[in-house]
Order: sequence, then C-alpha cells, then structure tokens
Amino acid sequence: MALAIFDIAFCISVILVPNSTLVYSESILVPLQSKDKINITNTSTNILLGTLYCSFIASEYLVWTSGIASIYTVTLLSIERYYIIQNKVRHRALFTPNRTKWMIMAVTISSGIVNMPNIFHSSLSYGYIYDQAFTCIWQELPIGKVINNMLYLLLFLTKFFLPSCTLVVCYAATVKKLHQLFNITSCNNVGRFRNKLIYRRVVIITFISSMTFMLCWTPSQIYFTLMNFQLLPMDDEAYLVTKILILINCCFNPVLYSAINQSYRKEFYKKIRKTLTTSGTFTRKSLVSNKK
Repeated sequence: MALAIFDIAFCISVILVPNSTLVYSESILVPLQSKDKINITNTSTNILLGTLYCSFIASEYLVWTSGIASIYTVTLLSIERYYIIQNKVRHRALFTPNRTKWMIMAVTISSGIVNMPNIFHSSLSYGYIYDQAFTCIWQELPIGKVINNMLYLLLFLTKFFLPSCTLVVCYAATVKKLHQLFNITSCNNVGRFRNKLIYRRVVIITFISSMTFMLCWTPSQIYFTLMNFQLLPMDDEAYLVTKILILINCCFNPVLYSAINQSYRKEFYKKIRKTLTTSGTFTRKSLVSNKK
C-alpha cells in the first residue's frame, strides 16, 4: 500500500509540476520551469511566496522525494521477503503492524532529508530573464566545487546505489534459499513438480521486478549525477526520457506486486469490479433521468 501511495504521488507530482525549459546561470546550463518565470511586485509577502515556489515546486522537490520514497519502499519490501524465507520467527518479530508503520514513516522522512539539497539549489533571483523581473534559478550550492562533488556522490550512493545493491543481494539470497528448500522438501514426483513450478514463478517475478527497477531508475540517476558533476549538459529530451522511464516503473509496480501477492490481487480485482459497477449504475441512472 505504501509503495502504491508513493508511486501515485510521484505520477501526480510529475503531472502538476510545470514543464521545463533552459536558462544559463553562472555559465552552467540549468533547468528552469516554464511557469517559473514569475513577475511579482517587490513586497516581502510576494518574495516569500516566490521563494517557497522556487524551493519546493520549481526544484521538483516533491516529485523526487516521492521517487526516492518509492525506491526505499521497494528496498524495504525486498528485505521483508528475505526474512520471510530465511527466518519466519525473526520476520514476525521485526515486521509487526506497529513497527511497519514506523518503518514507512522513517522511509518518508529519510526521503525528504536525502532530497533536501534540491530545496537550496533552486532560488528566487532578481533579473530580467525573458522579460520577467523575478525568476527561479537553479545554481550550485555555495559550498565549493569539491564539497559539492562529494555531496553529489554521497546522494547517488544513498538514493540509488546502496538501495539497488540491497535489492539485488536480498533477492539473490531469497532465490537461493527457495532453491534449497524446494530440493529438500520435494520427496515425491508430484511435490517436486509443484515446487518446481512455484520456484520458477518466484524466480521469474523476482528477476522482472529487479530488472525493471534497475532499467528504469539507472539512466536517471547516472544522468543527473554526471550533470551535477558538470560532465554532461542539461538536455530537455534526455531529462524527459529519464522521467518517462521512472513513470513506467511507478505504473508497473502495482501490476507486478498484485501478481506476486494473491490477497492483494483479490482486493485489487474487487476494487476494480466495485468501481465499474458503481460507474455503470451511475451511467444508467443518468440515462434514465435524461429520458424523463
């Protein structure tokens, strides 16, 4: 459920946040939102609102915070599945309903903290760019190039590299343990055949989930890391492609995890049937009322 919420939040944020254009700031090609070119009077209230807009909306802070939360949630799910297979007693002790709520809260808070540099990257600047008095400008943090590069590397490790490694290790260990369990418990031909089918299904789903995550998120993280290191220029088309890949992953996650979890799948189908039934009833009532 948490993964679905974060994925939906990411998709909605992408739709609501304005499309990007380009502007130069301190000889560096940087993103500027098309609706970020705001013309406001020089009052303290308007400047405060403009600053908040640049920091939280133009910087896409909310967009990427939702994305990072999705990454951390997928990683947490891989750890949870690992404990289910490796040690069920330990799993019941660790993943109680109350502790799970705290874990999700920790994921949300840590995602916001990890993405905080975005808030300080985008600032309200006075200057006539595109005939606008005030503009949201994306600029480097005023902490020196070396520290900036160290920060970008640390963010790449915490946002993507370490979660990806955890995901791969947990899924590999899970598949290995399942293989061992199925070999031990299969004492007859029928049991062996049934376990082989279960094992193959789990392996396929695990492989698909891992590969989808890696393929959709890797281009974005590598691209932005290289861009922050000023090894690549900011490019609208490349930025759009990386964003679309992440959107595909967010849309694919509910389908994939409903295929894995039978109870989730049943509830998912129940919700769809209920929605379709409600929609059909409403349509019929509308037609009847129109005829009258």
